[in-house]
Amino acid sequence: MANYKTPPVFSEAKPYSRWIEEVKAWQEVTDLKKEKHGLAVALSLPEEGAKSIRDKVFNEIDLEDLKKETGVSTLIKFMDNVFKKDELSAAYEAYTSFDRYRRQTETTMEEFVTEFEKLYNKTKKYKMELPKPVLAFKLLESAQLEHKDRQLVLTAVDYKEPDKMFEQMQNSLKKFFGQQSMPPPEAKEGVAVKTEPTFLTTQETAFFTERGL
Repeated sequence: MANYKTPPVFSEAKPYSRWIEEVKAWQEVTDLKKEKHGLAVALSLPEEGAKSIRDKVFNEIDLEDLKKETGVSTLIKFMDNVFKKDELSAAYEAYTSFDRYRRQTETTMEEFVTEFEKLYNKTKKYKMELPKPVLAFKLLESAQLEHKDRQLVLTAVDYKEPDKMFEQMQNSLKKFFGQQSMPPPEAKEGVAVKTEPTFLTTQETAFFTERGL
């Protein structure tokens, strides 16, 4: 059986907004009297790390306020001032890491698709979920394929099934280019190969001169 007397654990590894949702859910199922909710949540906060949250709470919130039926609301209001701004920064960082991600030289397509999905899942923690067609096309664009290769990938994607497009795009990229890495710029067609001038030694020059070469 779940222990509903123990509030959800606060952790910096978990988005702050998620912890708030869990606390509210816990309030609905716990057997503790409402006037004890604030104290229970305050006592569940970590004493070390995360800037000593429990110490801050008990130093700055009156104990009698935590013992009221509104104790959790008082506690959350205090926590918002400390953590909401930090979460906004974390959300922006997650978004920019995902938005700017592009397949790099020597990265296989399978590695790229895996990393793309991992970065996207981080943004979903902050409620930034994209429509599946948009996500599918962003995946394709970020793969940095040549035009003919993009057209090939699209042959295995059905636009009439928008909810499946992202999964289809992933599978298509891996099907056609799974273990292939992106060639370096100088290896692409149409790019001139840099050559170094040849310098002959005195003996080599004399050798060719004597033979009229």
